[in-house]
Amino acid sequence: KGVWQYMIIVDMKDAGSDNVSLGFLKQMIPLFQNNYPGYLAKLIVINASIFIKGVYLSCKPFLHPKTVAKVQTLEGPFVMFVIK
Repeated sequence: KGVWQYMIIVDMKDAGSDNVSLGFLKQMIPLFQNNYPGYLAKLIVINASIFIKGVYLSCKPFLHPKTVAKVQTLEGPFVMFVIK
């Protein structure tokens, strides 16, 4: 039996308070943690605004420490080099 894991890369360039729902995130976090534990290999967030970083900090207490360790934020022109 194979082991399935996924890496998610999210570009948050145009994300802001108009199109990000904290309620939705608070519902999705337990759904994935409880039903798909260990499936996330890495979550890379690029171009996160101060607002998005604040959202992450407010959600972070609800995340398992193993999940927090898999989240990485990247900024600047080197982003695509790091992802490759």
